[in-house]
Amino acid sequence: MITTVTVGYGRTYSLPDCGNVKPSVTLTAEVGDGESTADVMGSLHALAQMHVENAIDDALEMEGQEPKFYTGPLYRIQKWMQRRAIVVLPVQVHGTDLPGDWRTACLGHFRLQTAASKAGHLLEQENGYRELMILDDGNLESVHRWWEKRTWFRIYGIYTEKRYGRLRFADQVLIVPSTGITLPHAPQILLLAERFDDVPPYEVELGTAVNLVDGVFEAWTVCRTQIELDEAIHAWADRETAAGVEERVEF
Repeated sequence: MITTVTVGYGRTYSLPDCGNVKPSVTLTAEVGDGESTADVMGSLHALAQMHVENAIDDALEMEGQEPKFYTGPLYRIQKWMQRRAIVVLPVQVHGTDLPGDWRTACLGHFRLQTAASKAGHLLEQENGYRELMILDDGNLESVHRWWEKRTWFRIYGIYTEKRYGRLRFADQVLIVPSTGITLPHAPQILLLAERFDDVPPYEVELGTAVNLVDGVFEAWTVCRTQIELDEAIHAWADRETAAGVEERVEF
């Protein structure tokens, strides 16, 4: 009478880098009263085969390749530029349904757990990205809702006559809403960027030099109301007066 059965399963699979992987496993189980030895062996064989095929899929995904044996849904990894987020979503979601500022963050299609792990590593590596979104059901409702609620801003630079070689340096950068605020017309105020969202990609700490368009800007000020804008402009003008800058424009 057979009371214990052992099943071994192994496989060699070639990887894209000319190497190969050779996973194998051995499983043992007892045959209970009334159980068929063939059924127990069949169950062990199925478990062993699944284990080996999962190991091959793991190796393929480590190489950036799609899994060979997995038959469930696959996922891709995107960058959401405006929101500064790394997003995992099903490959079945058509690119035409995505916002125009989404970009491929990682080539390849992966199982959900692998995609989430890779996205987490990308989030740590990408400067300025601070949110991980897992849209495993492919529902983009929250994405579209975010876009509908967005506020568009403009970037203006305030310049003096100072020049350093070919570069002209802005003394202050004003970030203001596209509607509801009026800036004075003056040659020292230059529109630098017409449209961007008020989410983190453009947040810069004061004192940080940032290359943008035609200059290096060292001070950023977000003005969400007309009063804040007027105060920022007058503060700049007062500072220039105290510094003795000549030929500045009165606002």
